[in-house]
Amino acid sequence: MSHVSDGEDGSIHVHLQPSDRLVQLEQLLDRLDDAYSVADESADAMATYRHGDAVAVCVATIWKRATVLCDSVSDDATVRVQCVDYGAVHDVDFGKVRRLHAELLTEPLFAFDCLLFGVNADSGIHC
Repeated sequence: MSHVSDGEDGSIHVHLQPSDRLVQLEQLLDRLDDAYSVADESADAMATYRHGDAVAVCVATIWKRATVLCDSVSDDATVRVQCVDYGAVHDVDFGKVRRLHAELLTEPLFAFDCLLFGVNADSGIHC
């Protein structure tokens, strides 16, 4: 299990990662680091990110793949994203968001979003 979160509808989402693919996930993180750590100048000060855009984001010094959850423009301080290989949602500083390179789009996702049937965030059950 990589992440647990409350859904907007009161449901609980559990994000699972297959343990047999952790080596591939580490390799992907290395490729992301190689592609984006050196290219800080590639930040587009005039960028606009739309809901559903595939991006790379730097969270706690680690570059991750993510999808944009809310439209954002360069005047915004942060971009709200969900890390697709972990499930976690973050508000990332606008300057730490980049368009995801095409070759990184082909890698399958490492986290699977699962709903716990009949379990709501307000049911008193805590993970």
